[in-house]
Amino acid sequence: MPKMVAPSFLSISIKPKGVRIRTDGVPSINYSSRWIGYGMQHVHKPQHNQCILPTLVEMCTFLPEALGVQPTTLSINYDIWPENQQLTALSHVQPGLFFRRLFEAHSGVAELKISGCLLEAVDIIRADLTLLPLVARINITTDWGYQHRGGAMMTLAEVRQLHNNIVDIHATRPRVLHVSNVPRFSNLSNVVDDDE
Repeated sequence: MPKMVAPSFLSISIKPKGVRIRTDGVPSINYSSRWIGYGMQHVHKPQHNQCILPTLVEMCTFLPEALGVQPTTLSINYDIWPENQQLTALSHVQPGLFFRRLFEAHSGVAELKISGCLLEAVDIIRADLTLLPLVARINITTDWGYQHRGGAMMTLAEVRQLHNNIVDIHATRPRVLHVSNVPRFSNLSNVVDDDE
């Protein structure tokens, strides 16, 4: 029987129609959850969608919350763009609440990698220095909103807000931040899951 090794890496990919969670370690985890199909059409109504955010948070925080394991690397691709709102269960999640709860649970993270629709995530990191207290590196992959996978562009105000938040993070957490400017997320096979 192989020796158990706690995961040090957690990858979370959230798309309008599903979630994929992967870890390293022994045993490793590779879990996909589809949020479309029979019964899911009812969650678009406000009275039926209160369970979506808690369920998503519970899925994404199971390592520290249920198993007591703190991965040192957390990689998140949040690929739900408000401009291209598809009526799916996951499109109703409030990203700010999701990221706050995710970062609160993963307090042992030393390296954070974020990509996709990351305006709310970057805003929370900038606004609350008590989150991610051990982080030594933050990798932000962005195209500055010029051409994301949905085809629509961020507004100029959103691009400015993202830029200002990144500048503020750099000022408050020196030597931690690394920003990659990538022209198209659709060409990022290592950041974006191809599963839809």
